[in-house]
Amino acid sequence: MRRVGAWSAAVLLNLGLGYCAVFPMALVAVAVVAPEEADEMGGLAPYLIFVSLLLLLFAAVFWVVNHLVAAVGRIGGRAFWWTAVAVLLVPTLFAMLRWDLWREIAL
Repeated sequence: MRRVGAWSAAVLLNLGLGYCAVFPMALVAVAVVAPEEADEMGGLAPYLIFVSLLLLLFAAVFWVVNHLVAAVGRIGGRAFWWTAVAVLLVPTLFAMLRWDLWREIAL
């Protein structure tokens, strides 16, 4: 039963982290799809530095949270990390594909 609770905690935490990942991933999408938008903010180089630092910070938070959940719940391995990444991407992909609906939820 403890493993089910640990997996549930991992899924819920990664869904929450995925919700927080919407902003950095949207910035990445802007840099890839419309780099001229980044030019309005002082050029592409400072924009990419900002986005890289933001993604690095997010990756550190993701690693620490999942490492703690894996250690406390005594779960881990490749299946755990692949599941964590997949669950993390669910809210982000939902937000990117359904931006109009996401705006209504956020209001």
